[in-house]
Amino acid sequence: MPARGHDGPEPVVLELRGIRKAFGVVQALGGVDLALRGGEVHALVGENGAGKSTLIQIMSGVYRPDAGEIAIGGIPARFSGPLDAETAGISVVYQELSLIPELDVAQNVYLHREPRRLGGSILDRGALYRRCGELLGEVGVDIDPRARVRDLSVAQRQLVEIAKALSRDADFVVLDEPTASLTSVEQQLLFTVIRRLRAGGKAILYVSHRLEEIFEIADTVTVLKDGVLIQTMPIGDTDRRELIRLMVGRELADNLFPSRRPEHPAHAGPPLLSVEAVASTAGIDAISFGVWPGEIVGLAGLVGSGRTSVLRAVFGLDPDATGAVSVRDRTVGKSPTDAVRAGVGFVTEDRKLEGLALDLTNLTNLSATTLPGRFGFYADGQARRLATEVASQVELDAGALTRPARMLSGGNQQKVVVGKWLAVKPQVLLCDEPTRGIDVGAKAEIYRILRSLADGGVAIVFASSELPEVLGLADRILVMREGRIVVELDATTATEESVMQAAAIEGDAQEGL
Repeated sequence: MPARGHDGPEPVVLELRGIRKAFGVVQALGGVDLALRGGEVHALVGENGAGKSTLIQIMSGVYRPDAGEIAIGGIPARFSGPLDAETAGISVVYQELSLIPELDVAQNVYLHREPRRLGGSILDRGALYRRCGELLGEVGVDIDPRARVRDLSVAQRQLVEIAKALSRDADFVVLDEPTASLTSVEQQLLFTVIRRLRAGGKAILYVSHRLEEIFEIADTVTVLKDGVLIQTMPIGDTDRRELIRLMVGRELADNLFPSRRPEHPAHAGPPLLSVEAVASTAGIDAISFGVWPGEIVGLAGLVGSGRTSVLRAVFGLDPDATGAVSVRDRTVGKSPTDAVRAGVGFVTEDRKLEGLALDLTNLTNLSATTLPGRFGFYADGQARRLATEVASQVELDAGALTRPARMLSGGNQQKVVVGKWLAVKPQVLLCDEPTRGIDVGAKAEIYRILRSLADGGVAIVFASSELPEVLGLADRILVMREGRIVVELDATTATEESVMQAAAIEGDAQEGL
């Protein structure tokens, strides 16, 4: 299939042949082939643990393959480290951005490669900002090269990362989950840049769990499962159902979301969770809402609207927050300890930094919320019984309990993050981006777990940047804009258009881009 916008297929410019990689007894890649063409967006998909990250790290020189080879322009290439891959024209933009917030855009783009004069002794600032401005203009990015990175939106930072990659004269650009923290408006801005790169002849490898993006931006798709190449095909030769079947090895229901109750939870009597006039310097103002037993409430809005700030304030993570939070008429204090004692759990957006102790066992992580005095030590029989019970609830293999959390796939790590709060049997569960960076099969499992909790009477509040997730999982939707709740919608009748209209008033849809 010709790449979009081209009259015919371009030649293969980068090829991975028979790539194998094992870590101890674990076979991460078992003979994978991948061919990238210039002027093409090639999507790489698969469940967490399929081998995508390992393949990227081999392409970028972080790992050496145990067998197989990389060929550029038909000529075999060997990388002894990331610098060799960069020199060969390969640049990777990872999900976790690597920019330095205190430096400006140009300083980040040309870090350690700044133009100099007088024999290299003096930084040529004029050339630095001029060169960066020209580069940003080439890819259609309207950002001031002198702007501090700390003042940029997430989408702008992502675009700066791409510019940084191109500043190295990269012919091959790898984008690893580039829209994980972007709204739909910001996503479209990123796609505009990707299309310009494609039109300029760049070969782009696009890695994402969001299948709707794959069908919008990709020309070709490769599916990996358990480190093995399942199939490569033109994107026009498949559909969402088939792609999911290839990824997970089985059919999933057309609707990933569990059925809601025939009737919404009755709002009779006081709410289980009450939030009254909560405000904070983190960007929220006079937030008030209630959540009843068995109800799932979704927080929607553009990046910067205050969704995460609300959840962190309710859980006591914001010392500057004012207002009142109560559970069953019991006032919740101003700390996470007070929130947990009141029956509130919090699934953080950043599972690796805040949700897990990656070097400790999954058994220890699962029991940490109920046995705080034992955190970091070998858990006793009580902890093992509790962790085994919770692992069964979230369908985590019991054999994984004795392994460090970092050895799990992203989807299974997320199950541990959710599971440790199931151990305390919460009355209220707060979830920030509960399915960020996990595959479609793991998403379905998280949705099942959350709906099961709600059916058991738990009140759930979650924030998500994925509108299909908000519409499919929530019973009610609270749309936020500029730190305030601007409208409440019934999820059974709301649409993506109605949510976006409320989230961005006319003229403000591009705010923060």
